Amino acid sequence: MYEARYDAAGHLAGLEPLVPEAPKAIRRRIVENLPPPLLKPIVPFLQTVHDRAAVEIQRGCRQGCRFCQAGMIYRPTRERTPAEVVEATGQLLQNTGYDELSLLSLSTTDHSQIVPIIDALNATFPELKISIPSTRVDSFSVDVANAVAKGKKHTLTLAPEAGSQRLRNAVNKLVSDADLLGAAENAFERGWTGIKMYFMVGLPTETMDDVEGIVRWASR
Repeated sequence: MYEARYDAAGHLAGLEPLVPEAPKAIRRRIVENLPPPLLKPIVPFLQTVHDRAAVEIQRGCRQGCRFCQAGMIYRPTRERTPAEVVEATGQLLQNTGYDELSLLSLSTTDHSQIVPIIDALNATFPELKISIPSTRVDSFSVDVANAVAKGKKHTLTLAPEAGSQRLRNAVNKLVSDADLLGAAENAFERGWTGIKMYFMVGLPTETMDDVEGIVRWASR
């Protein structure tokens, strides 16, 4: 219903309606409450990556990292209650036969009730294995990961994103050197045997020193 116009440099110059019903300015609409979780997903006949049940516990993210398109698109942050998560989990397990659950979100440990959610799941489904995506680089996230590990502690995933404090500040990834080292120390003290870290290369203003910082961090 629209046609995009671009200038000589290839930048968007405007959006023109092609039909009378299409307004000149497109007004954003926001679903205030999350839609019901998927309770009857297709279950594959062979093992796949992330072969487990999944409940989206939160949409959006409060972090505001400048590189994250999803963090901008899915604002504002909306959360499911612990009761909703437990109810959805019960139906998912019954419908799929899975014994492992992933708590999905752009930043799962930022959920304001993540600890009550995990406590409720552990109390209701004692044998359930709970998985959380890569976590924020802080000791609280390690505590959450510890709560879901149930004795199986192999690799903990953290996402510093950049190898230097300067570049993390530039992209608004508010993680300090002390946060990263503290989270690693906390994880190893609690029995984790490995740490996987996500970094990006090619961020605006990046220098070779920033890239070499990734190696220095891995060594530390």
